[in-house]
Order: sequence, then structure tokens, then C-alpha cells
Amino acid sequence: MKIRIILVALVFVINAIGLTINQQGYVGFTTVQAQSKEDYEENTKSKRKTKKTGAMTERVAKKLQEAQAVIEAEQLVEGIEILNEILEMRRLTDYERAQVNYFFAYVAYLKEDYRGAIDYYNKVLIEEEVPEGLLSSARYTIAQLWFQLEEWDKAIIAVDDLLANAESPRPDLYILKGSALYQLKKYREMIPVIRAAIDLSEERNPFRIQSLQDNIKSNP
Repeated sequence: MKIRIILVALVFVINAIGLTINQQGYVGFTTVQAQSKEDYEENTKSKRKTKKTGAMTERVAKKLQEAQAVIEAEQLVEGIEILNEILEMRRLTDYERAQVNYFFAYVAYLKEDYRGAIDYYNKVLIEEEVPEGLLSSARYTIAQLWFQLEEWDKAIIAVDDLLANAESPRPDLYILKGSALYQLKKYREMIPVIRAAIDLSEERNPFRIQSLQDNIKSNP
């Protein structure tokens, strides 16, 4: 009975939250903005001491916007050429390299080269002075892509990496992990994960969760 309730809850929360690539806007472009030295220093001070935010020059920001325009027009070859031109520039910051690799990842995704996209997202993660939002976006997309490739163990590892770095985990992270555990038939391990998703969902939408519980009780 407990497994049945958890499975019904899993289906409900998936429907309530959604578990599709790009619903949260992670597979795609990030906002590209140049940062002056003064803005960079001020932004760095406002961040946690353990994490700095990288700077982006105006010349790189303009080239990335140019690349974005042609890639959105499905001119992928031209977009790749522009990205390679940026990589050839001298003294790129960590943030600039991370943005370029994020764009390369998106191009690979558009070409349905999901493993190639994962490789580029991992390159984003190895840079040091990168905004946490960009890192979180890369981690989340890696988890989604492993799930889409049905590499369940790797999807779970990617979600665990996300949870370890998230200040306020979202329910869909637990749903992603719980769904992967379900595919691996690890039902007992899945139960506490789905419970965590339900608890977080209940905090945000208690009335829908109560309706789910009432439906389960009325259909033994």
C-alpha cells in the first residue's frame, strides 16, 4: 500500500510540476551582459565569500549576442565560427569561457548531440569565477540530458550534485531523482526522495496535495 501511494504521488507531482526539457528554460541561452571592472568588484562583494562572479567585457558580450542571433536563426555553422573566434581572443575571463561553452552546449543540444552537450556543460562547471546561476543551469541541464538518454545512474549523480550546491532545492529535482530510481526499480530508495518532493510541493500548493491524499483514501 505504501509503494502504491508513493507511486500515485509521483505521478501527481510530475503532472503538477512538469518534467520536460526546457520547461524551466535551462536548455537555451543565458542573459549576456558586459560587466565593468567596478560592477564586477561590487557584484563580487555582494556574493558569498566562497564564490566570486566573473566579469565580461563589452567586446565578448557583443560577439556572444551576434552568435546568439545566428544560432536562433538556425545558422549553426556560422554560430560555431563566431564562438571559435571568441575563444581565440586573448585573456578571456572564466565567465567568458563559461558562456562560450554554454553556447556550444546549446548548439550540440539543437543538433541532438546530447552527450556532446553534456561535455560542454561540464566545461562550464570547471571554470572558477562564474555566477552561481549559470553553474546551476548547467548542472540542471546535465541531469535532464542524462535522464533523456536513460542513463539513470548518471542522472541521479547529477541531481545529487545539484542538491549539494542548491541553497533552496526545488521539488522537480527530487522528482527527477525519484523517477530515475523508479526506472532502476529501487523503490525503497525512491520513497524518501518522493516524500521530499511532496513536502516541498505541499509547502507551495497545500490544497492540491490534500486533494491527492483524499483521492487515494477514497480509492483503496
